[in-house]
Order: sequence, then structure tokens, then C-alpha cells
Amino acid sequence: MGAFPTCKKGGKIAPLEQPDAPALSIVYDTREQRPYDFACFGTEVERGTLATGDYSLTGHEQRAAIERKSLDDLVGCLTVGRARFERELDRGRTLNLFAVVVGGNTTCLEQYLPFGSLQTVRLGTISRLGAEDLPSPCL
Repeated sequence: MGAFPTCKKGGKIAPLEQPDAPALSIVYDTREQRPYDFACFGTEVERGTLATGDYSLTGHEQRAAIERKSLDDLVGCLTVGRARFERELDRGRTLNLFAVVVGGNTTCLEQYLPFGSLQTVRLGTISRLGAEDLPSPCL
């Protein structure tokens, strides 16, 4: 699989040019506090109510969703907010496509959880959920 196309052009964000690509419309949930800016992808973005996840494709909300988490949020979901997070994952399992995207990686998470066996349990939970550790800077 090739690299994901970049929006950077001369150090500035520029729309991607894909003349043959169908127009996409992304919907983000009304509860999303800091929605991702999709402007560089040349897609329409609208705010709406999603039953599952933070983002979906307009017209496919019952089939696909993305749940976005910061590391702080993920740590909360694996500790005090675990029951609510597991209900979200259960709803996600009913969709054709569901992913949890975390801004960071397990190396960053280890900085949050440097206390022995609890760290192992939390990283084991992430692995059991099927997480992939992609290169990402610790923010």
C-alpha cells in the first residue's frame, strides 16, 4: 500500500487534486469538541448526530464510523471510563467499518503509564482490541 497523500504543498496546506474521485461528505458528531479539519482533502464537512463514533461518511452513518481519541482520552477510557468505552466498542462492532484512531503510539502511552503491571494490562487491552502501532510523535 502506498503512502497516504499529503496536503502540504510548499509547506502550506493545499487541496488535493483528484478530478476522477467521487465527492465525499464527512459528518462529525455534535459532541466532537475539536473536529479535525478536512479542508485539505477537498471534501464537504457537516456537523450531525452520530450514534457511534466521532466521524462518518454522509449517508453511511449506520455502516462506518471513526472514533478519535487523544492519549489523555484513551487513558481515561481504559481506566475510569472503561464501561462507557466498551459500550462504544460494542456499538462499533455492529458496523461494517469501525476504527479507533489515537493521536500517539504505545511508546507515548508508556510515558502515561510508567507503573509496572498496570502498564502491561493497559497495553494488553489495546493489543486485544486489535490496535496497530503506527509511527506517530508523542505530543
